[in-house]
Amino acid sequence: MRSLWLASAAIVLSAGMACAQSAPPGDQNVASTAPPMGAMPMQHSMISHGPLPQDASVQTYLRIAEVAIHGRNKAKADDALSHAETLVLTRSVPQSAGIPVDHSSRVETIEQARAALASGDFGQAAHLTRQAMMPTES
Repeated sequence: MRSLWLASAAIVLSAGMACAQSAPPGDQNVASTAPPMGAMPMQHSMISHGPLPQDASVQTYLRIAEVAIHGRNKAKADDALSHAETLVLTRSVPQSAGIPVDHSSRVETIEQARAALASGDFGQAAHLTRQAMMPTES
């Protein structure tokens, strides 16, 4: 159990540092939400057990989904992925553009992660969630 916790903490920490260094224009607040080194256990605990935060960034919701997937919390992971997808969609589509279908790679990756999660494939869901965290060019 301890090694699982340490591995999860390392993943969350490395994802936070990577996001802080390469945040896309829409996620400029990612660096400010990355946990300080000393607060990692508390941050991990809050991500694992607390309710989803209101008005969080896409990266934060994806990190919460990743931790929930590793903890096999299907409902929380799907909820966090859904919040992340909604944020990506609302940032991608200008209000004056009507209702176009968004085919960005990040949205498709999140949809695939949700489908993998629904089918019980936690490994694929985790892989796709990590992939959605990476900067995209769409």
